[in-house]
Amino acid sequence: MCIRDRDRVHALEGSVVTWTRQIKNVLKTDPENLLKAGEHPGPLAQIKFWEAKAANLNSIHEQLTGPKIKKIIKVLELAKSTYCPTFGRLCSEVALARLEANENVSYLNTMAALFDQLAVSDDFGALRDIFRSMMHGILLVWKHSVHFNTPARLVVLFRMISNDLIRQAAKFCDGTTIFEIEPQEAVDRVKQAIELCMKFQKDYMEYKNKANVECKQNPWRVQMPALFGRLDTFLERCSDMQDLVETILQFNRLDKIEIGGTKGKTLTDSVTQVFNDFLEAVKKFEQVSYDVFDVEEKLFEEDYYHFRVQIKEMERRLGSVLVQGLDDCATVDAAFKLLGSFEGLLEREIIQNELERRYIGLLNSYSADLKQVQEMFLLKKSSPPIYNNMPPIAGALNWSRGLGDRADQPMVRFRGCSKSILDSDEMKEVEKMHAGIMENLQEYERMKCEDWEKEIDVSVAAKLKQPLLRRDLETNMLHVNFDKALVRLLREVKYMQLLGLDVPETAMAIYKRAEHFRTQTGNLDLIVNKYNWVRENLLEVELPLVQQQLHDIDAYVEKGIKQLNWKSHGINDFIGHSMSQVQETETILKTLKDNVTKIQAVLEKWSSNPLMERKDQRIYHVDELQAQHEEVVSDRSDKISEAGEAIHEIVGGSNKVVKVSKGAQSWRAYVEYINNIVIDGFGLTTVNSLKFLRNQVDPVFIKRGDIQPLVEVKLELNLPDIMFDPCLDGHTGRISLRDTIYGFMRDFYSVGRLFKRLDTKDGDYIKELEESLKIRQYVDEILHHLTNNEDQCTEFL
Repeated sequence: MCIRDRDRVHALEGSVVTWTRQIKNVLKTDPENLLKAGEHPGPLAQIKFWEAKAANLNSIHEQLTGPKIKKIIKVLELAKSTYCPTFGRLCSEVALARLEANENVSYLNTMAALFDQLAVSDDFGALRDIFRSMMHGILLVWKHSVHFNTPARLVVLFRMISNDLIRQAAKFCDGTTIFEIEPQEAVDRVKQAIELCMKFQKDYMEYKNKANVECKQNPWRVQMPALFGRLDTFLERCSDMQDLVETILQFNRLDKIEIGGTKGKTLTDSVTQVFNDFLEAVKKFEQVSYDVFDVEEKLFEEDYYHFRVQIKEMERRLGSVLVQGLDDCATVDAAFKLLGSFEGLLEREIIQNELERRYIGLLNSYSADLKQVQEMFLLKKSSPPIYNNMPPIAGALNWSRGLGDRADQPMVRFRGCSKSILDSDEMKEVEKMHAGIMENLQEYERMKCEDWEKEIDVSVAAKLKQPLLRRDLETNMLHVNFDKALVRLLREVKYMQLLGLDVPETAMAIYKRAEHFRTQTGNLDLIVNKYNWVRENLLEVELPLVQQQLHDIDAYVEKGIKQLNWKSHGINDFIGHSMSQVQETETILKTLKDNVTKIQAVLEKWSSNPLMERKDQRIYHVDELQAQHEEVVSDRSDKISEAGEAIHEIVGGSNKVVKVSKGAQSWRAYVEYINNIVIDGFGLTTVNSLKFLRNQVDPVFIKRGDIQPLVEVKLELNLPDIMFDPCLDGHTGRISLRDTIYGFMRDFYSVGRLFKRLDTKDGDYIKELEESLKIRQYVDEILHHLTNNEDQCTEFL
């Protein structure tokens, strides 16, 4: 070989060395390098890695198998170059690595959609649904892949999946807002993140066991820390954050705590100070500059340690407050109410240790309370105090249940105490006493129920056979005959069910009909009330008008008094027919009474006002007074005439309701009754008018009331005579003041002619007015005052 050929071979060998170095760099690439770089990639990054490596190896393989490289290799072989065997082995490695990369891309891409959902899903809770699908896919790849079935590949893949899961959990918990949302929501979020991450590990363990069974030659022999080291660290961080936000939730309750008792104000102030110090500690944690869910951030551990130290000190202070508060409580119930207000904080270790020393004292107080309950039970069990609204059996059982609650509720609280309290001699003694009391109360309850059941069996059947109604022979009134024992039974069952007690079948069978009984007794009460109202309010003059209806009702309700009982069929038909009869009669009577009220209201409108007016207490000239009087009488007469027409119409309406002939004696008697009401109205109008006139001419009334005289009388010189104007009597031929007053009184009487009588086709009410003694009395008084006034004027001359 010439020197020139050797130089060419040497150049080719140099190229092979360069190619070898470059190819080895490609072959050395591994997805684990991504993890080592501290980037915490997800499984999608591994797919991209294998896709890139497969593309590089496919390109290298294409070049190595191309004619140019083959020609170079041929030359080096002819030159017997030492690089040929090494380069040949490298080409074989490339071919194998290429097959692995391409296979890995194919298998991993089957899970690309799941990996993508894990990476970008906005629904954190929905991720739990993809874990099993993901595990199943990994197991299938493990079983069928030639290359992706080694512990190293499995470790890298699960570490990458954990990275995406951590990212999603951290985003869901959101360290930037975890202190801004409600504490309970923060607790729920952190718990959900922990639960989801632990479910991922649980699903892995399930499929690991499955792989060990299905792939016995190649099981998943990987230690958990290798797979989930970073995830476990994140779970520890979440556990710390859960403790922190739960502490916030628990301590926030201090804001509303108020302690009673003699030391209440001082202890409440101490709690308030603890709460303020707690808020300050939380505020410092809220102001940290890092993400509290970033597991790479180590400052969290130091800050969290300082926070825990502060919380422990606050717990000691709260424990001291609780101890002082318990010492100030007068009863066990008050002590547990105090403890209840600190609910959520009592489980904290330091506070629990402080309280343990006080529970023995509470046990002693509880023991004394149990003795009091026992004494009260023995003293009052034969005649227990019962609420007014409760029936006797249910009331007695409610009383015994109350004693049971008083005895049992503290025991429930004590059973939640620490084991040292539960194992103490005092607790065992209290438990023994408590068990004895509860046994006695249960036996009392059982005996009460048995006695009641026997009473039901004896009395209920007879009570249901009683008639629906009964009549009081003295008053003729009706009453619903639903026995009080049945009412009590229904009430007993109702309260028994509220107390959660078993009800005897006999009683339950009756109670199932309670709604029917309620409806039936309610309707019968309505019928009875309507009937009794008619009987109580019926006037003698009204009785003949509804006599037939009452006779029909009495005849029909005899069926409910003598034939029907509470077990009979046809009760609803009886109720329906009776209700119809009673309502008809009640409607008639109410209409009659309403119409009388309307007539009285019509009469009241004009009977209460006199037919004479005096404006502003002025003194009138007789002509002026006459003119005003005529105007008033004319206006009032029109109104009275209209009222008369209305009264006749109302009376006609009453006749239509009772459906009685106007010629019937019963109707004529009723019209006479109404007629007397009208006469009273006319009489009252006339009396009020005469009374008003009497007062205007009565010197004593005028003086006492300090009012002006009604009419001005002047004494005039009319040669050769001296005359009064107006004249006092009619001897002068002129209309005198007496004539004017007489005219007024005639007008007062004339209202009796303004509408025709009710009891006859023609005629008026003048006669009744003229015969009225009271009207005559006022007329006499007016004439008397008029005569006296005239005499005084005459004496003046």
